[in-house]
Amino acid sequence: MAAPDALRVHAGPDGAFVVESDRGVAWRFAPDGDRWSVHGLPDRPAATLRRARRGRPGFVLEVAGDELARSATPWGMERVPALRDVLLADGRAFRMMPGLDASPTVRVLGWEGFGAYLSAQRDASAWQLVTEPSGHALRNIDDLSVMVAAELAEIERTRGATYVGSG
Repeated sequence: MAAPDALRVHAGPDGAFVVESDRGVAWRFAPDGDRWSVHGLPDRPAATLRRARRGRPGFVLEVAGDELARSATPWGMERVPALRDVLLADGRAFRMMPGLDASPTVRVLGWEGFGAYLSAQRDASAWQLVTEPSGHALRNIDDLSVMVAAELAEIERTRGATYVGSG
C-alpha cells in the first residue's frame, strides 16, 4: 500500500505519537513498555517499534520478531538531530538529511537515485511528511515513512521546536 501524499506527525507528551493524513489518523504509536504498538498499518497488523538495543541509536520496526526496517545515527553525528540512516529489510538504504532552509526541513534520499523520496517540513504545530514523485513507485514506502515519522517524533520529544537546520 502506498502512503498518502502528505502526513502530519504529532508527538504526545506521554511518549505516544500519531501520524495523520487529510482523511484522519493514519497510524497511531502507543507506548507499550520499552516499545510502541503500531496501529493502522494495513499490511502489518501486529507491528511494533522499539529503540535499537545494539549499535548506533535509532529505532527498529518489527512484526512477530522479523525486522522490517532500522534507523541509526551515523557515527559522529549524534548532535545533528535529523541526520539518520534508514535500512529496509530488503537491503535498500536511505538517509534523512536536514535542510538548510529557514524553517526546519528534512529530505529522505536513496543511495541509488537522484531526488528525495520523502520530504518533511516543520510548521507551528507539527511535521508535514510528503511523499515526493520518486517515492510513489517505491516498494515498502509505508515502512520508510514509519521510520522517518518515528525520528521526527523523537526530535519533537527531545528538542521541542528547536532544530539544527533552522535559522
